[in-house]
Amino acid sequence: AAKAPLETVSGDEGNAALQALAALGMAQTTYAHPVAMTVVEQAEHVGHLSGMLTKNLFLKDKKHGMFLVVAEHTKKVDMKKLPKQLELKGKTNLRLGDADLLFSKLGVRQGSVSALAVMNNADNDVTLVLDADLASAATVNLHPLRNDRTTSVAGADLVRFVNHYNHEPVMLEFEAGGAPNGAPATAPAPKPKKEKQPKQPKQKKEKQPKQNGGGKKGKKDDGLHQMAIQYTKEDDFAEWYKDVIRKSEMIEYSDISGCYVLRPWSFKIWDVIHRWFDDQIEVRLYARTCIPGAAMRLAPMTRTFYNPTPNEPCRINTSKF
Repeated sequence: AAKAPLETVSGDEGNAALQALAALGMAQTTYAHPVAMTVVEQAEHVGHLSGMLTKNLFLKDKKHGMFLVVAEHTKKVDMKKLPKQLELKGKTNLRLGDADLLFSKLGVRQGSVSALAVMNNADNDVTLVLDADLASAATVNLHPLRNDRTTSVAGADLVRFVNHYNHEPVMLEFEAGGAPNGAPATAPAPKPKKEKQPKQPKQKKEKQPKQNGGGKKGKKDDGLHQMAIQYTKEDDFAEWYKDVIRKSEMIEYSDISGCYVLRPWSFKIWDVIHRWFDDQIEVRLYARTCIPGAAMRLAPMTRTFYNPTPNEPCRINTSKF
């Protein structure tokens, strides 16, 4: 059955994105339709229009920050390959950002995300990643900050729009064949069963005389591999540092979070510093005390047993053990 013609929105309806497009002199056509939470639902209403639909992924990484990935809706965004495409160094753990973070950074709710939302990212701390095919498309169809409207704009105007809001996009090429957001996953075709072959009788192998140094060579190589530093300071300083202090036999971590063992070498260094520091404390007539755990958090406890006066200031050294 033929679809009923879409209602074209006249004016900007007080929509900030449409007002911004008009202020920048960019032509657009906006259509009204039922709420579409996913691009699959959006395609049901406006998929017959000429132009490209988009799928949008709001991602975060503890080390590398936040990203808005916008791709043509049938393209594949490979989350394993994406860090390499973005040239992110060291360990990465890109995950979908939650609804609260999305709203606080882009000012939209889930289901209403599009590249136009970067206009709300005044802190400029969300990196826009744009499918290169969208930039060159004659028409891109996307939500104008609400998911019951679809706005058609030229790909070149979309790039000009995000640049106006200081979000120069990182252009990437994405592979074709990805499932749109919200599309049901397609089960892979079952693999044909292999016919069982009759078992052949095992042939006994003749023992070969051992060579000098043979036999244990593999284990020795494995040990050398384990002793090598696996990270570089430039790529991942935190993992490099942990690698160095463990493999130099200075520290060993325990199964209890936050606890570790100072091995003889590192304990000797600590002991020398501790003895020197004790001497300096006694010279300056400081009182000494010991607070287990985080001294900065527990130091206020001293108020319960010592109240300094202007004539007798509190001078206490807090040491961790």
